[in-house]
Amino acid sequence: AKAGDRAVYAVLKRLSDWRDRAAQEPLHKFLQELLYETDLDLFYGVQPGGSARIHRLQHLVDLAATFEEGNYRGLSAFVRRLNTMAQKGQSPEASMLPETDNAVKLLSIHKSKGLEFPVVFVCGLQKRLSHVERSACTYHKQYGIAIDALDTRLQIRYPTAVTEVIRRAKTTEEINEELRILYVALTRAKEHLILTGTMADSSKLEEKVKPTLITRHFLQEKPNYLDWVLAALAYATTKPYDGVTGNFNFWKLSVVKEEIKTAETAEETTEEKQERTFPTPSDKTVATLSYAYAYEADVARPVKMTVTQLKRAAEENDGVQLHPKKVYDLERPKFLQETKLSGAEEGDLIHRCFEHLVLQPLSAEEQVRRLVAGGWISKEEEVQVDQTMLTAFMNSPLFGRLQKSTVLHREQSFETELDTALGRMLVQGIVDCYFEEGDELVVVDYKTDRVKTASELKERYQVQLDSYAQALEKLTGKQVKEKLIWAARLAEIVEV
Repeated sequence: AKAGDRAVYAVLKRLSDWRDRAAQEPLHKFLQELLYETDLDLFYGVQPGGSARIHRLQHLVDLAATFEEGNYRGLSAFVRRLNTMAQKGQSPEASMLPETDNAVKLLSIHKSKGLEFPVVFVCGLQKRLSHVERSACTYHKQYGIAIDALDTRLQIRYPTAVTEVIRRAKTTEEINEELRILYVALTRAKEHLILTGTMADSSKLEEKVKPTLITRHFLQEKPNYLDWVLAALAYATTKPYDGVTGNFNFWKLSVVKEEIKTAETAEETTEEKQERTFPTPSDKTVATLSYAYAYEADVARPVKMTVTQLKRAAEENDGVQLHPKKVYDLERPKFLQETKLSGAEEGDLIHRCFEHLVLQPLSAEEQVRRLVAGGWISKEEEVQVDQTMLTAFMNSPLFGRLQKSTVLHREQSFETELDTALGRMLVQGIVDCYFEEGDELVVVDYKTDRVKTASELKERYQVQLDSYAQALEKLTGKQVKEKLIWAARLAEIVEV
């Protein structure tokens, strides 16, 4: 049962760690690390279609990166966006595009579904739409399968009546689908829609904008969007096309004639290149192209950090470490589980003991038995507790002050906006202990670091204790008069 409790505790601890990191790290970075830590790529890679599965996992990370390029943040927001797009049948790639102003986005018509933009260019309307099926065998979900007839004597192949019916049905369906795609393209713009297409001979344009009966046969014979749009515009003429421009209610048709250089005229001599000059850019152009955002450092700075991250950033003094150092929380090998605890494990055990000590005149042995009975430590950990550390703490003046205090808080979590050396930001942390003396507060932090002098601890945790004090003063409205560290290995109080 105890082994099972430890397993559950390990799972909950890992989930808690992932939850904290998901709130602190960039989403795509967190997902990438999550895949690595859980070995999901290996798990799905050995299953049927493993390569495709791994590709989809990586694609999810790429979508998260695209999602964060806009004004979106957070894992829950990302999941909600994916669910919403799935319900609407929209493309996740298009839905994740950042809503950044003053930016040009290149999209296929399919990926633009569900999006709107102030100005939209739909280019390449002259591209031919292929509706002719030339295979000898064709299939339709309603009419079934049909095969062309083969005359072995004349060595010719020709369509049967059933083949023609199926091919015409499929052509009609394909035209309907192309009309739906064109509708999507024409309805993406909020303010201005600009359609572009090319023609080899612009003299034929006048005939294309004459009123024409738009039938299914017309759409099949003119398999490109440009002819379809021009034929539709002909019914909205307010100013006939004169070879250069034409007005069609809200539409304006303009022709840009571009001379196509041949190989003979396209070559430029060395002398012509040397004589060619470029205009000097204006001061405004130079200023625009050389513009540097004045608050670039704030863009890279996270909106929220833990107290531990602030401490680490102050230690490094070379910039902000945006993400916590990766810790591999692996289970100890069986041959080591019966031996002495590691430094980190011993520190965690002592910390839990300090956190749940009862403030009564009991011996260390009695305290440990109560901790086991309360489920704060396991039966296996009982023999690993260094009772001399507990005895030293309970005999200290600090323990006496805790006993006398009428208001005592342990493991107090907080999340508030603080002024830090890196600027004003949201800071998250957990205070080991604080208590009231009179109308003022005393902050206590337990440390099990292996140090030789108290000054080492003071220098190492100055930023951390200052942040705790600042947060408590803001949240409680009371003054912090002392910031103390109980150095468990030195058995002394360190005033910060």
